[in-house]
Amino acid sequence: MQVTRVCGRARRRVALICCMIAVIGYTTLSYSRGVHSNRAVRHAPAAAPVASAAESRANLHAAVRYATMAAPVVSAAASRENTSLPTLDDPPEVWRASLLAPEAGAEHAQLRRTTFEHWAKLQRALVVDAPPGGDAVEVDGQPVARRFVVVRPCCQLCNRLRTLVSSIALGILTDRAVLIDFEAEGYYGRLHDLYAPTVPLDAHLVATPKPKAALSWEFLLHGFLCDSAAVQRGGAGTLEVHGAPCFLHALHLHPALSGRFREAFGGPEGLFAAIYRHFLPLERSLQARIDASFASLIGLSPGADAVHAGRPLTVGVHVRNGGDFRSAKLSAIEWARLARSALELLPIERRAAAVFFVAADGAASRETARETFANLLGSSARVLLLPGLAKRTGCKADDADCTVSREGARVSLLELSLLAACNVRVLSPMSSFSEMAAAVSARRAAYFHPDLQRKFHYETAVEVLPRVFVPHSVEMPASIALGRTLDALTCGPAVRAAAGADDVWTRPRGLIFLNGSRAMPHTLARKYASID
Repeated sequence: MQVTRVCGRARRRVALICCMIAVIGYTTLSYSRGVHSNRAVRHAPAAAPVASAAESRANLHAAVRYATMAAPVVSAAASRENTSLPTLDDPPEVWRASLLAPEAGAEHAQLRRTTFEHWAKLQRALVVDAPPGGDAVEVDGQPVARRFVVVRPCCQLCNRLRTLVSSIALGILTDRAVLIDFEAEGYYGRLHDLYAPTVPLDAHLVATPKPKAALSWEFLLHGFLCDSAAVQRGGAGTLEVHGAPCFLHALHLHPALSGRFREAFGGPEGLFAAIYRHFLPLERSLQARIDASFASLIGLSPGADAVHAGRPLTVGVHVRNGGDFRSAKLSAIEWARLARSALELLPIERRAAAVFFVAADGAASRETARETFANLLGSSARVLLLPGLAKRTGCKADDADCTVSREGARVSLLELSLLAACNVRVLSPMSSFSEMAAAVSARRAAYFHPDLQRKFHYETAVEVLPRVFVPHSVEMPASIALGRTLDALTCGPAVRAAAGADDVWTRPRGLIFLNGSRAMPHTLARKYASID
């Protein structure tokens, strides 16, 4: 009997140990799989749920392909929680390490997804299901008035997209459907050439009521924060948004919207990317071109098993190299300094295997970029530059070899998406293309200043290498000169008080240099005496 009891206890112990081993083994396997899965999702350029199972599978394949990018590399100096952001008291090496930190806003992902799905029901109800001439529709058992935000943008691709994304946020916060006249002012691109929107957005789909208020570019950059009537959830009917502003932070700081903003989105960091990815997945054939280009960049053939392939760090460089605005063409010395800075932003042990994607204006700039990186890295350097289209007058929308065409718009979006997909971005100040790439990536970016006289849209940034600055936010700049704008507004003190003493958007700290000194950008730039 004693032997039976002992043997019974032994059998139970052996069984318990076997169970523990099995659990540990399963947990380890699950964790390993989870790491790959999380990396794929983290690096996917468009993680939004889409309408059909086929599209879901396509997005999954795209996520797997983009998973070839390296996992974030964070130095010991930046070993705080991954979700934390560096403070302005941190040294430059922490800010350099933050370029490889995980995407911003992940902690709000579930809240935002719920918000987006609810608004998508409202959007479809008001645009597709509403009876002509009706005053209201029912969404989740609640009546919703037929109210709209109609976007009539200007300028080029990135200007149109940043206004659309901001307007979707405004629609969510005020229970309005959003429609865009994407081709307004004769723009050559077509929305459905570029994207497969998950909700109907075309302004031609429905006859909207006459607008009650028109929000001009100038108004959105300046007086909007002091105006409550136009943005109340139950207030004025249809709003028209004109121009090309990004005004997400104006919504975040608006006294009448800030509470609802927190309820709907949690906070501003990473919000631009969340809205963009959820509602604007790329058109299928364009996504395929992006996949193939990125595979070329990292040395894999399209369709290669990226999860198990080598993972070199990818560096995206954008140079706005025109003579317009306040941007002079880079000299050969400045190109060399830019290339060296792009390399020095990487951890030393990752530099030899790094690969570079360069987006630059004009054939001459692309050739200079190729020569510069080859001189720096040697003949084995892996650098991708897409073939440029011709810049000429008399282009037609359907011309395939011209920048001002439907194909030109697709090539612009292809380059933008490649920049956003890279691990690290080195960008140009005063460029909506650069700022858009950073915002779509939901990660910090570095901006290369060949001199300090060029206008910089961020009012708070840390110098991490000589003439290389990392802004305090992953988001696009708010109102270009938000801090100085608030100085001129009657509601400025109230907005700052509501935002709090530590808010960097409303209380900018200026450019923080390597030597510890500080200066506001407008005190350094030419022709920056007045608010732009």
